[in-house]
Order: sequence, then structure tokens, then C-alpha cells
Amino acid sequence: MGLVTESNRVRAFRLRIAKDIPKFPNDRASLQALQSKSLRALLIDYGNWKIRYIAPRARAVVDESRNTLYVLRINAEKRT
Repeated sequence: MGLVTESNRVRAFRLRIAKDIPKFPNDRASLQALQSKSLRALLIDYGNWKIRYIAPRARAVVDESRNTLYVLRINAEKRT
């Protein structure tokens, strides 16, 4: 099997998906790592990111330096 070249349209699609996936750390190296993946691998990563669900609920945060408890109300984030 020979090496298959991707069309410009497929390449643009693959790079757009790599750009849309959140990265940590959000730097050039992370973006380049995603851009180097195959379309198949990127589609798996993208699908996993899009279906993850973080339930909106009150969260408790403890500031140990002040022995203080904060309760945060988090609104559900809408994604397009």
C-alpha cells in the first residue's frame, strides 16, 4: 500500500478540528501535536471532547491559607 495524499479540503478540515479541540497547555507545541495526528485519530479525540459532560452544580472550594470555604454556583456552559 502506498502513501495516500490528502486533498486540500480534507487537510483544512483536519487542521480545523485540531484547532477546535481544547489544549492543555494551550501553546504552539500542543497544537502541533494535534495537527500531526491522522484524521481518524483527531475525529476520535474530537468526539470524546464533544460528548463529555460536566454536570452543573455547586462546587466547594477551600482556601487553606485562610481556613475559608467558598461555594461556587456554576452555570451550564452552552456549546455550539
